[in-house]
Amino acid sequence: MSIPLHVLILEDQPADSELALHALRRAGFAPVWRRVETEPEYLAALDPSLDLILADYALPQFDALHALELLRARKLDIPFIIVSGTIGEDRAVAAIQRGATDYLIKDRLARLGAAVENALQQRRLQAEKLRADQLLDASEQRFRALIEHSSDGIALVGATGIIYYASPSTSRILGYAPETLAGRDGFALIHPEDQADIRARLAALPEQPGESATAHGRVRHADGGWRWIELVANNMLAEPGVGTVVLNYRDITERIQAEQALRAAEAKYRMLIEHIPAIVYQAALDETSSTLYVNEQVEKILGFSQAEWMADSQRWLKQLYPRDLGQVLADMSRVHANRRASAARAADSAARRPGHRAGRRFPRAGRGRPRASAAIRDHRQSSCPADRRCGYSHHPHRRSAVDAGHGDRAPPTGWHSLYACSVSRRLPRT
Repeated sequence: MSIPLHVLILEDQPADSELALHALRRAGFAPVWRRVETEPEYLAALDPSLDLILADYALPQFDALHALELLRARKLDIPFIIVSGTIGEDRAVAAIQRGATDYLIKDRLARLGAAVENALQQRRLQAEKLRADQLLDASEQRFRALIEHSSDGIALVGATGIIYYASPSTSRILGYAPETLAGRDGFALIHPEDQADIRARLAALPEQPGESATAHGRVRHADGGWRWIELVANNMLAEPGVGTVVLNYRDITERIQAEQALRAAEAKYRMLIEHIPAIVYQAALDETSSTLYVNEQVEKILGFSQAEWMADSQRWLKQLYPRDLGQVLADMSRVHANRRASAARAADSAARRPGHRAGRRFPRAGRGRPRASAAIRDHRQSSCPADRRCGYSHHPHRRSAVDAGHGDRAPPTGWHSLYACSVSRRLPRT
C-alpha cells in the first residue's frame, strides 16, 4: 500500500519534477504535490502539513539556500532535500551544514526513496525528542515550583554530609541565604548534644539505596540561636540525575516547646495532687465507678498504699460500711440513669451538673481509725455550704455522727462518716 506524501517541489523544469515524482512512486509513496518556481510562490505554499520539500539548487529567480533560510525563518520542521545537476560536493556539504536534510544528483534518483524514508524517520525522531524535552521541562518547572514554594525545607547532601543545594525555604526556617550553605558540612550546624544521636540514625543510610531515615534535633539558626528541626533523609545516591541524599526538614520548635511546657505543667500539678491533704482519684463514669487513679494521700487517710488500692478497682466498694452499701449503690444507679437520660436529651452537652457524692464510711486499715473519701476526697468535718447537696440522690448533707455528736445513727466503733464534693464531667473519647 502506497504511503501518502505531501510534497512541495521547487523546480523550474517540469520534466525534472516528473522524474522525481516517478522515483517516489516506485519507492512506494503516493505523492500529493505542488511545483513552484519563485520566492512568492514558495512562501505561499509553505505549510506545516507538508511532509517533504524537494528543491533544485539553482533557479533563475531563486535558489535552494535562500529557500532553506526562509523555511527556518518560518520555524517549520520539514525535511528539505536538494535535487540538482549542478551542485558540487563542497556546496552540498555547506547546504547540509545550513540545515538541508540531504542532497541528490538528478541523474541518480534511484536513491531518492531511501533518502525520503530516512528524512521522514529523522523527523519523527526529532518530534519525539522535542515532545520528551517539553515534558521534561514542564516536569522540572513543576518540581522547581514545588521546591521553591514548599513550606518545608529541602536540601541535597552528599554521603558525608556536605550540602550541595538548599531550597529557598531555608531562609525562612534557618535564616541562611540558600547559596551560603553550599559546600558546608551539614553536621556542623547541629547542636553538639544532638550530633551523636543524629549521626547514629543516619549512619547506615548511604549503604541502603532507596531507604529513608528520620531524626530530629537542634540546628543553629543564622541569628545564633537554635531551632528544633525534624528531618526525613532519603537515599537517592544511586538515582541518575540526583546522586545525593535528599533531606526534607521542618521547624518543630513551637511543638517541642509546647511539649516541654505540658510536661512541666503535668509535673507541677502532679506534685500538687500528691501533696494536697485529701484523696484525689479518677473513676470511670459508668455503673461500676471503678478507680483509675488515686493519689498517695489514700495511705495517710485510709492506710492503704496506692498499689494496694489500685490492685483492686472495686476496693472502695469493698471498704464501704455494710449499712451504707445498699444506699450508695442505689444512689449510683439513679445518677447513671439520670446521666443517660440527660445525654439523650442533649447529646452535645459537655459537662455534668456538679453535686455531692453520698457520704461513705470506710474502715481504716491497720489501726481501724474511721476515714472516708469521694471524687476529690476531702477530709471534711463541717457541714456543706447551704447551696450544696449531698449524695447521688441529692439528700441533704449529714454531718459526721461521731464528730458532730448527732445524725441519723452513729456507726459502730472504728467507722467514721466523711463527705466530699465531686463533679461529674463527660470526657472526650480518645
